[in-house]
Amino acid sequence: MSFFARVWTGEYEGHKLQVRQRTGHNYVLLIDNEQTDSYTSPINMGKRVLKGTIKRGEQTFEVDVVGHQGAFTESVTVTVNGQEIEMAKK
Repeated sequence: MSFFARVWTGEYEGHKLQVRQRTGHNYVLLIDNEQTDSYTSPINMGKRVLKGTIKRGEQTFEVDVVGHQGAFTESVTVTVNGQEIEMAKK
């Protein structure tokens, strides 16, 4: 990964959640190591929204990600079915 890349990781009921920020402009959502959504912006600041699902049997869990990037800050908020998931920045 490059100097400007960031990774946030978390878990929901045994499912691995990962948000990767690549080169500032691109955010990617991975669920269990499979890419489910990505967002690329022509500018380096602002809000990024990603969506995905976790399927277990007949149940489907909605995964929502909101990434925020400022001039010197970046953060992500991840929710699964409305429940915020703790994400560790690496």
